Amino acid sequence: MATDPFPIGEDLLRQALTQMQSALELLDRSEVSAHIGAHLDLAICELESAIGVASAPQDRAALASRTS
Repeated sequence: MATDPFPIGEDLLRQALTQMQSALELLDRSEVSAHIGAHLDLAICELESAIGVASAPQDRAALASRTS
């Protein structure tokens, strides 16, 4: 039903997650202000939590080192 949209649209959500992660990598390589990437990173974490996917801790650490 409308209260549980994840099983039907989970594939779409995983595709969105992949694109968001790619966008974050592009932002990290650019000269843009870090707070923009931080907002996207938070959205990625929220989506991962919603669909039950977790990034590997080393992946998060690698991303964090690029933004520092």
